[in-house]
Amino acid sequence: MRRIKFFTSFDRIEMQLKYVTLNPFSFRRFLSWIYRYPDVKEILLDTGVDTLFNHRGLKDYPSWYLSEYLKCVYYLDRIIARKFNVEVFAVIPDIPADYPGRKHLYPWNVKRTIEYIQYFLEKVVHRYQNITFIPVVQGAKDSISSVVNTYERYFDLYKKFQLVAVGPTCITRKYKKLAKLILTFDRVTNHEYHVFGPGLATIRIVHDKVKNMRSFDSTAYVKRYTRYKYREYNGLKDALKEFMLKLPPNIEY
Repeated sequence: MRRIKFFTSFDRIEMQLKYVTLNPFSFRRFLSWIYRYPDVKEILLDTGVDTLFNHRGLKDYPSWYLSEYLKCVYYLDRIIARKFNVEVFAVIPDIPADYPGRKHLYPWNVKRTIEYIQYFLEKVVHRYQNITFIPVVQGAKDSISSVVNTYERYFDLYKKFQLVAVGPTCITRKYKKLAKLILTFDRVTNHEYHVFGPGLATIRIVHDKVKNMRSFDSTAYVKRYTRYKYREYNGLKDALKEFMLKLPPNIEY
């Protein structure tokens, strides 16, 4: 079976993690955390879409936020990657349409995501030697064909990158359909790829079937934090440990 890497947020997790996610909202806390837990292998910088598009209800990225995102990229490239000898991945800004109230944005969200990919390829990617940039294959919620169509239609653009990421994947509760999306994409792609936010049930279906899936991220265990069992000081860490123990044996963490 292929080895698949599990990324998760460092935030409020007082323990060493190998594969870490962060975004501009958590960046300053991350700089403190990594000095306490320096043995990180890979960092995934994402754009904080849940905060921007789900909680704040924005349609697109504000220009000031894109500037902040690029500051994070710069610091990771110039300082963190070198000081800690860590591999850094950065997601190119994408526009999801799967959060509540955003369904009508498809297919505009795909067009806008492609515009961001083109811009980063022309203006940003070549400036950073220690960052692997990841473009997102966007689509409509719970629509396998929309994701596959995006990848095939814009393959000449995606093929210029080493890795891609699959979206929309982190909001759906249809875990079997999400598994089908991943397995379908796995068959058509020429890339290694990352999957945003699949739940444990989905991972258990696909983990021994995929050939190109490189990694996924999840904070599904956070929901358990509100339960009595995990309300003590180290509750979130304990919830994560329990979640890890339930992962299939070929998942690295």
